[in-house]
Amino acid sequence: MAIFALITDLEIINPPEWYEDFTNRYLSRPKPHITLIQPRHMHRDEGVALMHTLADALSNYAAWFPMEATAHGIKPFDDGTGFLIGIAHDRIDRIQHELRSRMPSHLEFYNPASKAYEQNFWSHLTMADQIPKGELAQIFEQFNLENLRLEVRVHKILCTLPPDFSLEESLKEENYHVMSLKATNTHKDSPACC
Repeated sequence: MAIFALITDLEIINPPEWYEDFTNRYLSRPKPHITLIQPRHMHRDEGVALMHTLADALSNYAAWFPMEATAHGIKPFDDGTGFLIGIAHDRIDRIQHELRSRMPSHLEFYNPASKAYEQNFWSHLTMADQIPKGELAQIFEQFNLENLRLEVRVHKILCTLPPDFSLEESLKEENYHVMSLKATNTHKDSPACC
């Protein structure tokens, strides 16, 4: 078995000087990304086949990459152990909707609560998820997070197929597969097929 998910890569164009130390200290998953399709259980071969099917279905979006956006608007976790920063971009939203509409409905979510997150998609980057309880307000003030704006660039969509969610597996590059979107139409605003 494997855990199938679809994410974007995410390049932070203007990282603050504190970004690397901050994420090393407060973030469990060091690879910056936007989760488009929440993790689901499936056999690895089934995941590879689905990745190719979805890449073919998204071929008209290839000309949209790379795309740039501004990340801003902090949303803290309810328990205060982390926060997200929003990345509003119509094209990311459109691609996520297209992918979601093409996902087989019988697949079991890794975390059942993530079904609602996927349906109510809010494009974001997780900035921290390991802040000690009670320290969030201090960290917001120390790093001036209310005013944080990051310029980001998305180059591609990745399919992840690790056997588990361990940190060790999340660091292995062989668990990340680039979805090759081959352009069939070079017009930048062309939508995916009706």
